[in-house]
Amino acid sequence: MDKKQQIVKKYKGKLLGVEASGKGKDYFVEDFLDEKQLLNFLVNLYDHETEFTKLGFKFLEEYYSIDYIVGLLKREEPDFPYGDPYAPKDYLYMKAKYAIDE
Repeated sequence: MDKKQQIVKKYKGKLLGVEASGKGKDYFVEDFLDEKQLLNFLVNLYDHETEFTKLGFKFLEEYYSIDYIVGLLKREEPDFPYGDPYAPKDYLYMKAKYAIDE
């Protein structure tokens, strides 16, 4: 089993994020493995429509790396975090600091 598969197994079934509005969707490993869903989740952090759990941020660090996530955001959403004075990486770490407990 390679390292990525081990990480997926470690976080399987764990709550990685939540949607605070609408249907109140919960996010799990499968959601974050789909980069389109992950990007949507990350973009919605700005409006407080989604929130990380502490485990969710750890998963992103272990599976992708925060530098990869920042690259994804810069490529797909170059204005993120939309006029906020933080750089994308700093913004993500700030959101992780206040992540909810799972």
